[in-house]
Amino acid sequence: MSEKKTVCGIAVKAALDMLKDMCDETQLFRELATLLGVSEEDLDKLNPPSEHCKAVLESLDEKLCRDFRGQRSWVMCRAWELMDSGMTFREAIRTAWAELREKCAKMGIIV
Repeated sequence: MSEKKTVCGIAVKAALDMLKDMCDETQLFRELATLLGVSEEDLDKLNPPSEHCKAVLESLDEKLCRDFRGQRSWVMCRAWELMDSGMTFREAIRTAWAELREKCAKMGIIV
């Protein structure tokens, strides 16, 4: 890993640690999700996890794997589940993206 990536990773972790002291978990989740491009409409469906999330998580198919917003919706719903099981936001997002990539790759779609 390059020195620049290492420094960047340390800075991001420090910033997240600071944000955790200033924001409650739900507020931090919403702010970071917005930065990642999730719309307010999609956030309203995710917070708290809803029927929308249940449906999205059950309907992972080729169409969703090819859809920019669908991918992000799936990742945010899955991350919410993972955070409920004790993962940090950062770990949950990474894990959800890895799961999505793996599931879509099995369908022959690279995300």
